[in-house]
Amino acid sequence: VMDPAHPPRRRVQVLRTVGPRRLLALESAGPLPGELSAAAREAGVEVVPVPSGRADLVPAADEAQDWEPFPLTADDAAYVALTSGSTGEPKGVVGRHGSLTHFTPWQVETFGLSAADRFSMLSGLAHDPLQRDVFTPLQLGAALVVPAGDRLGDPGYLARWMRRQGITVAHLTPSLGRVLDEAPDGEMMPHLRLAFFVGEALTRGDARRLRRRAPKLRVVNTYGATESQRAISWHRADAEAGGGLAADSVLPLGKGADDVQLWVRGPGGGAAGVGELGELVLESPHLALGYLGEPARTALRFTPLAGSPWRAYRTGDLGHHRADGAVVYRGRADRQVKIRGFRVEMGEVEAALAALPGVGRAAVRTWGSGPGLWLAAYVVPQDAELAESGWARDLGGELSRRLPDYMVPARFVVLDQMPLTRNHKVDRAALPEPAAPGRAAAAATGPRPALHRLRPLAT
Repeated sequence: VMDPAHPPRRRVQVLRTVGPRRLLALESAGPLPGELSAAAREAGVEVVPVPSGRADLVPAADEAQDWEPFPLTADDAAYVALTSGSTGEPKGVVGRHGSLTHFTPWQVETFGLSAADRFSMLSGLAHDPLQRDVFTPLQLGAALVVPAGDRLGDPGYLARWMRRQGITVAHLTPSLGRVLDEAPDGEMMPHLRLAFFVGEALTRGDARRLRRRAPKLRVVNTYGATESQRAISWHRADAEAGGGLAADSVLPLGKGADDVQLWVRGPGGGAAGVGELGELVLESPHLALGYLGEPARTALRFTPLAGSPWRAYRTGDLGHHRADGAVVYRGRADRQVKIRGFRVEMGEVEAALAALPGVGRAAVRTWGSGPGLWLAAYVVPQDAELAESGWARDLGGELSRRLPDYMVPARFVVLDQMPLTRNHKVDRAALPEPAAPGRAAAAATGPRPALHRLRPLAT
């Protein structure tokens, strides 16, 4: 699926990566951009217009009887999902039929889903979790309800919509869950009983704040990737109750679903020890086939396991085992940078920032280059009145009591809202650049944070 909300250049990249024979141009999605039409002609792709309400794409009952069944196996390709690539070009992940069919029965049995549930569809049209949002209710015969996508960022809209529509099951990113918490005080979601989170680190405080608006709610933290398809791990947030954790501690990723194992790969390639930072690995027979037309990349990330019919997918995410065996997410391996010669995991800085009093959301990114590389922090306060009280001026000092000096950002930016991508994750590329720190501040041993106040960003 090409999301019509994506810019033409991105859709041209998708077309060239996938190399389809035909492009179905839905009238309801608007006219094809000239750039995309030209790329289709150049590649010899047939463009098939599909008017709204057209029914002849589905055969009548008597015609369907003449169709010969097409032989399929669990390992046959079902679709190609596009994910961002380090070269700037999207990577095509080839999904399997078998990986799609194992997930729904497990989820139904584990969480008691039924035809009486009402599911929200919040995934972007080109985002692979759309399969989960759509196929689960359709296989159950349950209701699937779609909000106005252009209003998701409106304060209070999503919580109000969920209440009016009687939504009982929602799949969310932590960023979208925090949008729910921005609704006016007293806005409740009394019907919401299950919220599955994926895509970013989920904190105990995130779960607690959402439960205040949905008293019946069970929060489930899940972990997976486009490459793992529906092979995921999961953890119920209420299992942490009374566990002595701080309110904003990052919740663990839990255990694997049926036929899935999650473990941490140490520097030597074997399992990491307790507390040792390493790469997260998902092991399962339900992984995707690999990357379209990229055998070398596939061999690097999807590795066979000696003595096992299963494969392992190296996620590129970092984490560690707790003493009780649970795995905790610690950020991306490719978000590691060097500041004044010190290695810095930006996910660790973000986690520490999110744990500070009054911080509703937090993000960190770098600016500059080489020896002039520096960190900027972006925060959204839990209460708008905090921003006017001078509260943010103390963030640098608070953070320096938790992190080494070289990990403390040189600039702190207060935002009214965090910019999100179409897939409802923090859009770090859209974070505005503050004024660069002075040469003395950049070279100093300790941080000299400055504060900037910026207005809302377009999302």
